[in-house]
Amino acid sequence: MQTGTPLNTTIVPRLKPLFNGFLVIIFIAGTATAIRYLGTVIRDTSWQAIGSAISAITPLRFSVAMLYAATNYLVITGYDFFGLRFAGSKRSWRSIAPIAFMGDAINASTPFSSIVGSVIKLRLYTKSFVRYNRCR
Repeated sequence: MQTGTPLNTTIVPRLKPLFNGFLVIIFIAGTATAIRYLGTVIRDTSWQAIGSAISAITPLRFSVAMLYAATNYLVITGYDFFGLRFAGSKRSWRSIAPIAFMGDAINASTPFSSIVGSVIKLRLYTKSFVRYNRCR
């Protein structure tokens, strides 16, 4: 027999603002570090060198890169689509794709991405159309 107050009604709500503040601090620190590093890399490169490197890309290579990017988009949105189907959602790919893209774009561009992007996707999915107890 369980006695006392459940953990999720006492400690977890008190820790949520602390956790959110921690995520904001980590995000700002990671972004500042990335910008500083990018500045040191670009400092030694001229704009002419960047322009000539971009113009050296052939149309075939650019097309192949776009094909890979489109395939990756289909894979990441398909992963969420089938995962949500397994969780019981009957939503269309069209309604799932924007949320999957936003979450994965954040995953690809922020520090601690597996935490931040996944939490954002979970939040958007549960607000949009999936009950939370189906996402555990």
